Amino acid sequence: MALSAGISIPLEDVLIDNEHEFRVKLHLIINKEIVYELARLGAGVCVLAPERLVREMKEFHEAALKKYQH
Repeated sequence: MALSAGISIPLEDVLIDNEHEFRVKLHLIINKEIVYELARLGAGVCVLAPERLVREMKEFHEAALKKYQH
């Protein structure tokens, strides 16, 4: 299956799909490629769990933000 954003996902459960929110539960291995693919979606995505992936996403975006702070 694939999300509308073009990310190919091995397994997903659609939890919420309405005009305000699209929420899925993904079954995947957390690695740098997943972090990069999710980060590519920018503010259009919010990782809710697991905590490890939330932390990695936060660290990725904080590192990017630091490059633009003078």
